[in-house]
Amino acid sequence: MRFAGWHWLDDGLIPLLVVVIRVCWIAPWLVMLRRWLTPTAPAAWMPLWAVLLLLGGGLLLTQAVTGQGRSLRWARLWVTGAGLGGLLLLVWWLFAAATYALTDARWLVAMGYAVSDWREAIPPVALTLLVGAWLWLRGVKDGRQRLTRDDVWHAVTAGLVALALLTVVGQLDPTGPPPGTERWLLTLVAVSLAALAFASVELARYVGSGRGATSAARRLNRDWVVSVLVVTAILLLIGVAVGALVTPGTVAAAFAWVGVLLDWLGTVVGYVALALVYVLFLVLEPLYEWIRGQLADAPPGRPLTLGDLQRQIDELTGGPTTTLDPTAAESLRWLGVVGALVVVGMIFWWALRFFRRDVGRDPDETRETILTRALLQEQLAAAARGLLARLRRRTPQPELVPYLSLADEEEPRRRVRALYQGLLARMAQLDAARVPGQTAQAYAAWLAARWPRLPWPTLAAIYAVARYGAEPPTAAQVEEMAQAWAQTEAALAAEPPPSSDSA
Repeated sequence: MRFAGWHWLDDGLIPLLVVVIRVCWIAPWLVMLRRWLTPTAPAAWMPLWAVLLLLGGGLLLTQAVTGQGRSLRWARLWVTGAGLGGLLLLVWWLFAAATYALTDARWLVAMGYAVSDWREAIPPVALTLLVGAWLWLRGVKDGRQRLTRDDVWHAVTAGLVALALLTVVGQLDPTGPPPGTERWLLTLVAVSLAALAFASVELARYVGSGRGATSAARRLNRDWVVSVLVVTAILLLIGVAVGALVTPGTVAAAFAWVGVLLDWLGTVVGYVALALVYVLFLVLEPLYEWIRGQLADAPPGRPLTLGDLQRQIDELTGGPTTTLDPTAAESLRWLGVVGALVVVGMIFWWALRFFRRDVGRDPDETRETILTRALLQEQLAAAARGLLARLRRRTPQPELVPYLSLADEEEPRRRVRALYQGLLARMAQLDAARVPGQTAQAYAAWLAARWPRLPWPTLAAIYAVARYGAEPPTAAQVEEMAQAWAQTEAALAAEPPPSSDSA
């Protein structure tokens, strides 16, 4: 839902596949948690459709608000408000819709009593709020930037580890793993293979398009999609066949000979340990006898007496314990509910403090962090130069520029990146600054929506060669970059920028 430069693969299919990957391991784990925490609950406190809505809704809404070009505070308010409102609607639908209408405020009171009632078991309403908040924030994190192949691989790894752990834990549970775990695993493998394939071809397409206007970008086609589907199906069939043939009994029979070797090794290790312990006790026996003699010569201590402990407690507390007034108990109940809601809101707000801050895995031309060795060295050098200037009564050095240093770059890359830094500075003056973490191609598409007929794709493609390409740009590409930027700068100076409403 990035309204500027929305791409069906980057912003649609790959995020959808990542959501399905996460659902494949979250759904069986929720069944297991329900079995442990709320075994007497009449229904699931987090159904499958709710997991899909929270993960997908957080992702889609985050994509929408980050593509509007509004302020960071506006985006945070939208995401926080929508998340809390969605959780309240989910709680009403699952636990109060059969009794109260949505406009009836009594369901809020009933849910407050349910959340604060911990006398017999953990309230399902509280679990729904906690798990729902985590799912929403997980979707928000996935939607902050376009998902790369590394993001997809991390989601696949987390899913496989979670299902493997669920299988191990299920063997320890008397009722076994949740029903349908093997189907979830099969779906996870199939969707993971497809997601990795699409993310890989998108990476190849981006790198290919970044090698210049004369290089044809790699694009999806029918043959490639059919090949991916066929290979995925073959791998799944092989896995199912191997799983049917290689049973636990077959594995036990194949590795039975290892037991003899392990028994022999255990016997050898036992004899070695016995010898070491025997020698150790020969050394420590004199010390033990000396300590025993010292303790025998010590006078016996007086036994500790507590006396009338209840009488002493009553004297300290002013009498026997009294019951709490019902009004005070009710007030404490609702204070606890309000405190829990405040804590949930603070967690949302704290999590969204990093809404756009840690999206810098895709390197940007502007500085967004001080946790780099090069920047720290530059800052220390600038501080030393400023101190020397003050000691010598000279003019202090200028402040550190907000762009990455190009001192160590080879000449073609340095020239292209310097031109692109000039583009970033000019766009910032026109209130069209690049969003942190936005790729060069996405930024070019966003600028093209505001200023059509300008060579934004050429600028982004040649910059990608200088920034990420294995080989530096050619002299012709450097000249093409300079001409494109000169044309763009002249056009921007000749006509006023469009308003935000018309963009």
